[in-house]
Amino acid sequence: MPKTEEDLPRSYGIRKDSSSGGRVTFRFAKVGTWRATDHEDPIEGYITIAKADPTLEGGCNGAYLVKSSSATKGWINLLYDIAIEWATKNGTGLTSDRFGVKEDCYKIWENYLNKRKSEVEAAQVEDCMQRVSTTWAKTLKIEPCEAATSFVYKNKTIDIIDGLADKRKYKEK
Repeated sequence: MPKTEEDLPRSYGIRKDSSSGGRVTFRFAKVGTWRATDHEDPIEGYITIAKADPTLEGGCNGAYLVKSSSATKGWINLLYDIAIEWATKNGTGLTSDRFGVKEDCYKIWENYLNKRKSEVEAAQVEDCMQRVSTTWAKTLKIEPCEAATSFVYKNKTIDIIDGLADKRKYKEK
């Protein structure tokens, strides 16, 4: 069952790191020290996003792309929600990596497309390399434009970051 911010133990929060090339990473961290969690902690994980490289991926409607993600079972959806919220405030939304998406991550995109329409708006991504959507279309026997990875997702009602900040469970480094 996917976890939410309400499930996050009191001693854990989300730390936002910015790095070269405009990459932004949201990761679980220990509140107070803001040290990133690791394999010894019951909750660990991160999601790294960045704007598309026009020479490699195309413009992608100005959306951020997920570059990498990993988390303890059940916690990845919370990181994706935070990334969509932030990418909507600071860009035009969030879309998948354009080169490859693992099955468990594809299911997250599919969930946004089919089951979370009241929270997230999905719009066809344009001017964007579609290798990943073509791959999933072949696997699922659908058209590439129907693949969950062929959309940019924009926040409509998700409001996690401010809530975590109010509880002192969000820090920007």
